[in-house]
Amino acid sequence: MSDERRSFGDLIYELRQKKGWSLREAANRSGISYGRLGEIERGIDAHSGKPFVPSYMAVIRLARAFSVPPAELLREAGHEPGVELEPEEWDLIGIFRSLPPEKRRELFKLASGLSSRS
Repeated sequence: MSDERRSFGDLIYELRQKKGWSLREAANRSGISYGRLGEIERGIDAHSGKPFVPSYMAVIRLARAFSVPPAELLREAGHEPGVELEPEEWDLIGIFRSLPPEKRRELFKLASGLSSRS
């Protein structure tokens, strides 16, 4: 029995084609390098030849570029959903991951102080 689900790369390619964007334009709009976006669309890591799985940050960037919620992008690509997050929560994850460790600790302390659980 064949799996009819499209791959993540196929979905990104379809979204890009619907926008009428070249690979380079989609790379610029998403903040993902041209080469990496090509790997995502092909689904193969150029260095290892193994299947390529994009990082959460890549999914967030692609979702923003294509105006699609990250959870929806993963679901549409056939990935099993995990915890459903709101778009703002994905943004917070992206911000947190972009910070150096000392800033992460500061942000965590601030957020803990704002939490109703503290």
